[in-house]
Amino acid sequence: VADLDTLPFPAWDLVDLDVYAREATWAGALRERRYAPVLTSRGCPYGCTFCHNVFGKTVRRRSASNILDELRLLHRDHGVREVHILDDIFNADAADAAGFMRRLIDAGLGLSIAFPNGLRADLMTADLITLFKAAGTYKINYGVETVSPRLQETIGKRLDVPRALAMIDRTSRAGIITGAYFMLGFPTQTEREIMET
Repeated sequence: VADLDTLPFPAWDLVDLDVYAREATWAGALRERRYAPVLTSRGCPYGCTFCHNVFGKTVRRRSASNILDELRLLHRDHGVREVHILDDIFNADAADAAGFMRRLIDAGLGLSIAFPNGLRADLMTADLITLFKAAGTYKINYGVETVSPRLQETIGKRLDVPRALAMIDRTSRAGIITGAYFMLGFPTQTEREIMET
C-alpha cells in the first residue's frame, strides 16, 4: 500500500486495552496505566541480513495529520496516555521525524512516548533528541547489533558505530531511558568482537 492514509485505523473499540496494560511488554515497564502500539510508517531502506522484509524496502509514511487523528482518538475515546511507536525505522528521515514531533508538541496531548522497536542511532541528531524529549519521549531503544565494523559490513547494517555511540550517550544525558539491542553469534564472529560489543 503506497498511501497509508487510505487505510482505516485499527478497530480500537474491539481491543480491551486494560488487559494489554496488565501484561509485560517488550518495551519493559510502562510509564502510564494504559498504552497503545502505533505504526506511523512501513518499510525500511536498509539491507540488514538478519531482519524481516514484511513491509518492503521502500519507506511509506502516514501523514502527520493522519497519525495525530489516531492519537487523538486513542487519547479521547480510549483513555490512552502512552504510545509505543513500533515502526521499523521511525527516524529514517530526520526532517520527517522532526516535523512530526513538532506537530505532536503543538497538539498538546501530553502523551508518554516510547520507541521499543529500535531507532537507528547514527541517524539521530542533538536537535532531534531534544525534540523527542519535548514531545514526551521517555524511552528509546536503538538497534546496534555489533560494534565490529567488519560485522556491520557483513550483516549489511553499516551503522556508523562512533556516531551511534555518541547519540546513544546524548539520548541518555537528555534524560530519556536508553536501551540498545545486540546480537551475539554471527557467523565468523570472534570472541574479541563479542567482548568489544
